[in-house]
Amino acid sequence: MMETRNKFEKVFRCDLQEISDMLNSCMDYVEQSRVRTNDLTEDVRARFKWVMTELLTNAIKHSGVPECVVLIVSDSEKLVLEKADSGLPLAIKLENNGGKVSWPLDSITPPVEFEIYQNGIESLRLSAPSINRAVFSVEEMESSSNPMISELTTEHFGLLILTKALDAFEYEYEPQTGTNTFRCTFKLKPDGHEASV
Repeated sequence: MMETRNKFEKVFRCDLQEISDMLNSCMDYVEQSRVRTNDLTEDVRARFKWVMTELLTNAIKHSGVPECVVLIVSDSEKLVLEKADSGLPLAIKLENNGGKVSWPLDSITPPVEFEIYQNGIESLRLSAPSINRAVFSVEEMESSSNPMISELTTEHFGLLILTKALDAFEYEYEPQTGTNTFRCTFKLKPDGHEASV
């Protein structure tokens, strides 16, 4: 484990029994590193815990490797949480028989933007500025109907909630090392972000 005032790095063994200890270690670091500036609001604290838990759970369910690395970097403007592993690259099933998109992109020429999933209320979108990078966003839809449930709801609902909980959510694949990095950014200065989860 490496820890300084502005940086924390720790290996997570991809095991459900390890989530609580890792979450506690990360929260201890975040609490202690921000204590002098008072920038860590209850909103950011709550969103950080939820996002951290979801990232670790996804590492267990989807990475296919025994461990990953968690990195937290902070400054006066933001708190950045990264989860990196050398497991399976991100692969996303698209609705309406749209097939599957996986990284690095080989059948799509960036830059490209498309909808991953929508539930009648919100649209989970992905922008791919390069063959190795994906940026997630959520757009509110004009429909006032109840949420629609599709076969991909359970698969993509976690991505939707993560994207809504963050100020920025990105994925990057490093082909030379085979490393997958999910980067989650929380703004510390108030700018009107309200928790969406």
